[in-house]
Amino acid sequence: MRLTAASERRPALVLAIALALVTATGCASDPMLEVRASYARGDYATARERLVELQRSSADDPVFALERGVVELTVGDPEAAEQALRFARDRLDDLSNNDAADWFAAMLTDDTAFEYQAADYEQVLVRAMLAVSNLMRDGVDAAAYGQQVLERQREIMDAFEDQDGVNPKQNYKLVAFGSYLRGIIQS
Repeated sequence: MRLTAASERRPALVLAIALALVTATGCASDPMLEVRASYARGDYATARERLVELQRSSADDPVFALERGVVELTVGDPEAAEQALRFARDRLDDLSNNDAADWFAAMLTDDTAFEYQAADYEQVLVRAMLAVSNLMRDGVDAAAYGQQVLERQREIMDAFEDQDGVNPKQNYKLVAFGSYLRGIIQS
């Protein structure tokens, strides 16, 4: 049986369409690519605008608020940075625990059913960045943010215990940033 020219091209056409779809969806999957490119070019206004849009339209708003805080510091707006970082800190604290409904939803679908769970270092770093942004503004709350760095580290270290009663997070070393900052401010 001889294949016609049209039937010989069909697999190539299907492959080309599949590659186009994969490429198109792959490019759109990370909204931060555009932000990072703008930031790398020094186009901070575009990076800021895009992060504001992403924060408004996404369930991952604390992540975009964290990124926006850094951009706001870069453009010299510590008040906006502090506001974005405070929002991120508060949302991350709200999202720090998954309940039974979240676990059940994840079993039926996948782990994207979970709200964003910040890593331990993110929980600490956002408080350190709040202290820095406040220092760049008026410094009134910088010591309090420094205290939050220490308090959050202790909460993280005390909050975990495995089935055998072992807490590996007790081996964490405290980041001294908050204590140093408070000492500098007091002296």
